This record gives sequence, C-alpha cells and structure tokens, in this order.
Amino acid sequence: DTADSNKPMRAINDALGYVPTHQAATLQLDL
Repeated sequence: DTADSNKPMRAINDALGYVPTHQAATLQLDL
C-alpha cells in the first residue's frame, strides 16, 4: 500500500493501472 501523501509513488501506481483493494485506518487514544 502507498500512502496518499507519497505523490511520486502514487503517480507510478496510477500509470501502471494499480487500484486500491482496501484502506487502512490508524487510530490513537490518549490515556
């Protein structure tokens, strides 16, 4: 998976026709 903030790698993935198969979320709880 490539982070949305990694624009150069996203451009390569788009050019190769890569499509995301899932999304991941990161949550943090301050205790």
